Amino acid sequence: MGCISLQSLHVHSYAIKPIYLVKGPKKCGKSTFTRTLLNALLARYKRVAFLDCDPGQSEFMPGGFVSLHVIAEPVFGPPYTHPTLPFRAHLIAATSPKSSPNTYLDGVKDLIDAWRVDVMHVPVSSALDEDERVVDTIPLVVNTMGWSKGLGADLMQKIEQTVEPGQVFAFQTEDGSRHSDPSELLSPHHNTGAVKTHFLEPAPLSALSTNYTPADHRNLSIMSYFHAAFPVPRKLSNREPYLDPIIAQTWNTALPLCAIPPYEIDVHAAFDQIVLTGAGSEDVIPNELSRVLNGALVGFVRLDHQSSFMTDTASQVDISSVPYVQCQPPPAPAESSCIGLGLIRGVSFPLISGDIDATARATLHILTPIPPALLTNARVLVKGEMELPIWGMLDFREFTNTGDTGGIAGVEKGRVPYLQWGRVSEGAIGAEKRRVRRNLMRRGQV
Repeated sequence: MGCISLQSLHVHSYAIKPIYLVKGPKKCGKSTFTRTLLNALLARYKRVAFLDCDPGQSEFMPGGFVSLHVIAEPVFGPPYTHPTLPFRAHLIAATSPKSSPNTYLDGVKDLIDAWRVDVMHVPVSSALDEDERVVDTIPLVVNTMGWSKGLGADLMQKIEQTVEPGQVFAFQTEDGSRHSDPSELLSPHHNTGAVKTHFLEPAPLSALSTNYTPADHRNLSIMSYFHAAFPVPRKLSNREPYLDPIIAQTWNTALPLCAIPPYEIDVHAAFDQIVLTGAGSEDVIPNELSRVLNGALVGFVRLDHQSSFMTDTASQVDISSVPYVQCQPPPAPAESSCIGLGLIRGVSFPLISGDIDATARATLHILTPIPPALLTNARVLVKGEMELPIWGMLDFREFTNTGDTGGIAGVEKGRVPYLQWGRVSEGAIGAEKRRVRRNLMRRGQV
């Protein structure tokens, strides 16, 4: 992975900004190196901030986020072994920013501003007198995504210009053909001479790394997140700047997600707005909202103040109806933050002649590992493109020795809604997505 000595990072120079950015293509060892870099800095600093700009392979949260964390202890193991509640985060609601690049960049910029204002120079008290680590500066490690072509390269360049790192660790491709000149990996920001750049060789692929796909790791992170038992923070009011990380130390796997008692939420009392985002969301009419939300992953978004977002939507939503406006965009990152994820396990929107009954009580059954005290001001519910894996809602208590299941939560297999067992013929409703090959050419095109 290169011959960079992490010991040299301990010699802090005020001429170099305490911002360390790691970038490179997919499957080059970027995540492993970033964890190693984080642990090396923790030997010098009492706290280290971690900005995760990779919504597809997040380090401390399920996919679909850009997030800022403040870490106090070394990190070992893959991401699903240390789910963490963020210092501040924004929901991209997809594993790639290609459908919302502006929201993605705005989220990264807001998190950089949050680190500079609320984290960078906040003194951290040390309980041990013999602890000689730096307490008046919290450096920043920036983890970037592996999308390094086309729009991904443009986003990477804008992120570097926004972050203005002091040191950059750039992985090259294995064959070197696409980046034969190492300077191609750098943005114009590096031409100023104020940045120290390290070029690293990609790590060789191991047998374990090829057994699981990125989608498998995302699914494991989601399931680890929902079974995690997060400790209740000691300080609940005025959380910023609250620099004690909230990391799950235990997991409750006694019951599957389909059997865990959910929170029963009164929609009118708990939420001011329900927002759908992602491809096709603009076509969802209010009467179809219950079908879209049933079984969905949603983000709990908190507004920083009474913004124009609520002012605009308040005039469009009838106070007696479900607070949903078709085609309503989510709150801007500069005026909001996402606390975490929830799973809607049941929806009850009473209907009269096909329309939502405005006089009845609309309720949602929601599972979330987030301590309830942190959700007090999260009054916007956002659903995007992320989905729970199918096996995540199965009942492992019903599994037989052959790997088959007799049902889910006491319901016979044939009567479970939304699930069809066995392989569905191609072209039928619920069939597997048809794969399209775009790299084939006709004989005359060769």
